[in-house]
Amino acid sequence: MKHIGYYALVLSCLIASCEDEMRDTEVPTVRIISPAADTKLWLEVTAAAEVIDDQSVSRVEFYLNDDLLGEDTEAPYELKFNSKKYEDGKYTLKTVAYDGANNQSSATREIEIFNTLLEVNVGESYLSDDLEKWLVIANTQGKVTDYAMMENGKNINFKRSEGMESEEFHTMIIDRYLFSSQSEYININEYHGVLPSIWTLSSSGKGDSLGTAKITYTYGNEYRMNISSHNISESNWNNNYYVEFDSMISRATLTIEKKPASVFVNVVKRNDNNEPPQYVFIKDLAIGSEHTLSQKEFISMKVGQTTILPENKSLSINVYGVSDEEIEYQLYYNFLNKEATNLITYIPENGFKDYSYRLGLSLDQYHSYKFDKGLPSSTYTMPQFNLEITDISLESFSTTIEGEADFSTIVWKYNEYDELGHRDMHRYVYTNVDEGKVEVKFTEIPTEILKKYPLLQNHHNDVTYTHSSINNYEGISSLSDYLNLIYSPNYKTPYYENITIYPDNSNARLSKVKLPKHLQEEKIRRGETW
Repeated sequence: MKHIGYYALVLSCLIASCEDEMRDTEVPTVRIISPAADTKLWLEVTAAAEVIDDQSVSRVEFYLNDDLLGEDTEAPYELKFNSKKYEDGKYTLKTVAYDGANNQSSATREIEIFNTLLEVNVGESYLSDDLEKWLVIANTQGKVTDYAMMENGKNINFKRSEGMESEEFHTMIIDRYLFSSQSEYININEYHGVLPSIWTLSSSGKGDSLGTAKITYTYGNEYRMNISSHNISESNWNNNYYVEFDSMISRATLTIEKKPASVFVNVVKRNDNNEPPQYVFIKDLAIGSEHTLSQKEFISMKVGQTTILPENKSLSINVYGVSDEEIEYQLYYNFLNKEATNLITYIPENGFKDYSYRLGLSLDQYHSYKFDKGLPSSTYTMPQFNLEITDISLESFSTTIEGEADFSTIVWKYNEYDELGHRDMHRYVYTNVDEGKVEVKFTEIPTEILKKYPLLQNHHNDVTYTHSSINNYEGISSLSDYLNLIYSPNYKTPYYENITIYPDNSNARLSKVKLPKHLQEEKIRRGETW
């Protein structure tokens, strides 16, 4: 009997040892296969994991930071969650896999939730009294998903709507100026293929406003007018034309950002090279001041140079002056017809210490512009490009382009004049150039905005195509880069090249803007030429 008890004890030990050997102690292997690491995610997100175990997998849990999103018990192991429930920002996505013996292992991945399409920081003095401004958001098919009216000092945050699966979207800015009951201007800037970003619209990013000044001036409508300024918010004033009978009246409310603030107003008679340009230069604009400029207060510019033109060639000129504060102003613009034989350039009598000229020569249906320091040059280079319009209507536009282009601009306009006033509407559509092709389907305008502005409601189908432009900017490669540049608090104009093409495809103008001084110095430090 003792022997039987002994053998029973040995057998039970052997059975226990075998059970120990058969017990599952191996942890499963898990890895996250979706989403990819360090990606921006929006709307509904699918998290997926691959799990391998020597026995069986019982479940896989999904966490966002420490928040349990849910679990899946069958392969393929995945879970969908709505990212709009979470604030934008960086998170850790974690998966925890369990086998049948409750062994576990985990994997993590850093992701970023980004449901904000556009954050717009509006400054306290960004909008003038006669300007109403709207922002419209649409999907890539042009269907409006959200819109809002801007208010000074109030920021706008547009979130991604359901169905906006593409990272890109369209945005439209509608500016409506009402200068009098008879004078109205609506400008629409429509941007296609934009990426999520942050815009700053506050006094050109230079700081808070110190105050305002007002300028009103009148001139005959046979003259062309221009305003240039320093330390004044470009967004809070305009130089639109106001037609009342036979006089042209313009007014500007200038928001002064820094001192000294200065403004240069100049006029030049249209299609007349015999009358010198007239100008007024207010070098130190006082806060709270009001200036009413009559025609007799404008000073005639002085002759700077006379150049004999090539026969039957049309020439245009812009003159730029530099003040004592090293600020460049556009002084005047003149375009000479083909019958002209002499080019007479003019400069102001005082207030400026240096000049540069932008000259354009028309030759064989092409126009070329170039900058020169000092005296005008007679050397010109013609642009080499080709653009063909393949479709044009009120709903769509498409072209093919040969040559380098960051993005393209298509311009439409409607004008209405009568003896009492002027109604003007422009629509600019900016779009990326994709492998030499531009295809545009215009964004719809919200019904509320159409009803609010009769000019827009009654005539938005009356706009006519005027021209297209091919744009190249230094340091950018897309339309989103361009928008982030111009709506940056530290915006400075880069070097750019612009080719403008007119409807018959036979006329084009190439504009090149020289590098600003800070970029010139940077290139010199790097040993580059400019």
